[in-house]
Amino acid sequence: MALGTLPGQGPAARGEAEILDMSADGPGGPGGGGSGGWVAPAARSPFRHGRGPAGGVVIAGSNVARFPLSGPLLPPRADVAETWAGLAGVTPDPAQLARARIVARDPAHPATAAFDLLRTRLVQAMEDHGWRRVAITSPTGGCGKTVVAANLAFSLARRPSARAILVDLDFRRPGLAAALGIAPAGDLPALLRARGTMVAHLGRIGANLAVGLNEAPAADAAELLQEPATADILAAMVEALEPDVVLYDLPPALGRDDVTAFLPLVDGVLLVADAARTLPRDITACERAFEGRTELFGVILNRADPGSLRRYAGDRE
Repeated sequence: MALGTLPGQGPAARGEAEILDMSADGPGGPGGGGSGGWVAPAARSPFRHGRGPAGGVVIAGSNVARFPLSGPLLPPRADVAETWAGLAGVTPDPAQLARARIVARDPAHPATAAFDLLRTRLVQAMEDHGWRRVAITSPTGGCGKTVVAANLAFSLARRPSARAILVDLDFRRPGLAAALGIAPAGDLPALLRARGTMVAHLGRIGANLAVGLNEAPAADAAELLQEPATADILAAMVEALEPDVVLYDLPPALGRDDVTAFLPLVDGVLLVADAARTLPRDITACERAFEGRTELFGVILNRADPGSLRRYAGDRE
């Protein structure tokens, strides 16, 4: 599992795309096997605030870019504890988590280290800027964005002083509930149309991870995401629960306007790509779509090997 930086190209990229190999085939990936271990050239990034070293260090058998670890998250406000305690408890299915390669609940799993590294860099950047809302998307479908979102959420929740919220806003193909093995998920689009309360819809995993699940696709997904009422409902959720980080699992970014419609409601984006299907020009198209609208926190590359990482770097230079 390799974490590095990939220099961008053109005015939209600004050299701010991080590459994290979360390969299911990598040596520390959720699926095991593979080679991994290549670190791309360093570049500017919101994570690093300037140019960092091109070298790497080895953690859990994988090369990762060098960066400092952060201190503990700030403790949440005491007056929200009762609201958190009142959320309905839900329990993921361990067998389904394993099938979906959602592993970051287990600190001993070989793939967890990479998600923890991503967590720490993300938290550092967000604390520095006062950010808390993260969109997770992909250029096209099938890149593994929901698996990355769930693993990152569990990694965040393993810090006792942190509180995180993960919401499935992929109204085209909702999949978070199935990935976690939690049912019933409820109809989140209907709640938004009725201007309901997100806190009543959320479930709580453990003490400090809230999940907003959905089992009902919506043909009016983009319209729902840009309704003022949706912004108000999500803002009320954040005010009531005071999370350190909110992760929104969004639809793919290219081909429809769902993600573009939602960008004003987030502080930045994590883009999940697939080395087997995502073209370098797809990443560039996403960077241009985000340009001037939000921060691109990084690009996470699934199913990568050293050759594919070099190909991405070469095609984008």
